[in-house]
Amino acid sequence: MIFLFEILSALFAIILGASFTSYFSVLTNRGFKKSLVDPSYCDNCNKKLQPWWMIPILSPLAAVIFHGSKSFCCNKKINFGKYFFSELLGGITGFLMFVLWWNGLSELSMLLLLWPVLVFLYMGTEDIWHLEITSALLIVLGGLVVLTGLLFPAWFTEIYGHVFLTLDTLYAALVGAIIVVALIVLSRGKGLGSGDVFIVAIMGICFGGKGLFLSAQLAVWMGTIIGIAYAIVKRKFRGLIVPLVPFLFLGWLLFLTFKEFWLQLLPGFSYI
Repeated sequence: MIFLFEILSALFAIILGASFTSYFSVLTNRGFKKSLVDPSYCDNCNKKLQPWWMIPILSPLAAVIFHGSKSFCCNKKINFGKYFFSELLGGITGFLMFVLWWNGLSELSMLLLLWPVLVFLYMGTEDIWHLEITSALLIVLGGLVVLTGLLFPAWFTEIYGHVFLTLDTLYAALVGAIIVVALIVLSRGKGLGSGDVFIVAIMGICFGGKGLFLSAQLAVWMGTIIGIAYAIVKRKFRGLIVPLVPFLFLGWLLFLTFKEFWLQLLPGFSYI
């Protein structure tokens, strides 16, 4: 019975996370007022969507596989791939939050973590759709992390596995930001932006040098694998841009969720 409860809880978390990014997709494309007032409708013909056309993850996946990425109502092309990947990102987020809760993260820590997760998740969704993020959200994300460290230092350490604002975290934030700036200069701004500098600095504040290195590695490897797969599907290997923020977010959350496992990959380093 307990095992069944855990399975149902995990499924609920996945559905809830996917539902958040489903709404975030509407929010980033139609604005706040329309996302609240208007019913869900087709992007092409504006026909009201049926409930079975709005099942997170499954409906856009079915549209891509069985309906050629065409709308179920007017049979015109819609970018269901972006809906699918944004909702998949939300589903993975929900599952990882469930794992954190299942592993015993305290209720207050879960609550404190929820807000930066939602902001980071929205930025990832926004980047999937528009290949850019709202600059003000970077300040919100950084502010939430810093306020957690200042007002709740013990819970900050429980969440991120690191004491707030040590020399290690400050050094990691600075060096990480400088490296990203150098990459932007060398690549002439292709694929990287100023927002990525700020995000890497926040990750350094959260995890310190070792954690930043590992979480960034996770982001790079996931982005590379997905990017190559995407290029093969599109049959296009030049000029193809893959959003980076979703992978930075997943690297951040994956490291946060499985800190002990990832830290074993680089032994001999005093983390806290």
